[in-house]
Amino acid sequence: MDDGLTHALQSPPDYSSSFTERVQIINQQVSKIIGVKSIHDNDMNYRAAQRISVCFNNQEELVDSGDISAIYDMSIFISSKGHFYTYSLRQLGDPTFDFISIGLPQPKSVWNQLPESKTSMKLVQSKIESVMKNNLYILIKGKILEIVILDKFTMLDGKPATVFELLFSEVD
Repeated sequence: MDDGLTHALQSPPDYSSSFTERVQIINQQVSKIIGVKSIHDNDMNYRAAQRISVCFNNQEELVDSGDISAIYDMSIFISSKGHFYTYSLRQLGDPTFDFISIGLPQPKSVWNQLPESKTSMKLVQSKIESVMKNNLYILIKGKILEIVILDKFTMLDGKPATVFELLFSEVD
């Protein structure tokens, strides 16, 4: 790992209003370049990142975030611990887990993780990557996100944390 990433993994989350404002500006830039409304989620409860979401319909065409025809969600997680970001792609579909077995009601549909962007979504992804690059953010993806950092632990279950959890998700 390079020094910048190693430093970010050891840094505390930035809960400041200036970080929120920076992500809001990026969200506006994303909306402008893709031509539809994206959503900025600034909730950092159990997260070291803020999220920007863009949505697609069943024809894999961009739609405004919040549009009822949206069945795909591409989330861009922007770390508050350093100039790093990553993607997550989800599809609205049938639950893949038995919620009843843990005492919860079974939902009719849930957002299920997809392994990678569909071909038609890659153009949108490249536009977002140009915005992020212009804002001096570095994309972290693939196996590096799964590396376990043995001296850092997740808040919810106390297990050793991964790079993804430390930069974008749970914080120790």
